[in-house]
Amino acid sequence: MRRELERRRYRNNALGALSVLVPFAFVVLVSFVIRPEDIEAGRLWLSPPCTYRVLFGHPCPTCGMTRAFAALSHGDLDAALRYNRAAPIAYGLVWLTTVASAALALHSALRWSRRRTGRGDRTSARPPSPADPLLLSETSP
Repeated sequence: MRRELERRRYRNNALGALSVLVPFAFVVLVSFVIRPEDIEAGRLWLSPPCTYRVLFGHPCPTCGMTRAFAALSHGDLDAALRYNRAAPIAYGLVWLTTVASAALALHSALRWSRRRTGRGDRTSARPPSPADPLLLSETSP
């Protein structure tokens, strides 16, 4: 029963990490594929105009973030700061989340597969050592 609960926990951890990893990895991938110049020139249209900016006439806190991420992915920190000053922090957090969720997904998937095949049980996988105190007490006079 305990082994089944551990399997479920590792499976759920892996699925949860994948549900975070996929969208964050997509953001990182897209930021490497597109260029901010393409967005500004109108050759690429990723989203409708910002509703906040249309309604209030001021940019929202995330305005320019897509172009800034693309600029950071292409190594242009100055352009990224012009698009959005918070972009380097957000970009770092996106990378951190992507790497952490990938590590958690891999770790949980490996633990889940070991539990599923029975290779994760450490007590049965290790043969008794000749220097084991229990064996010594049984054989000593």
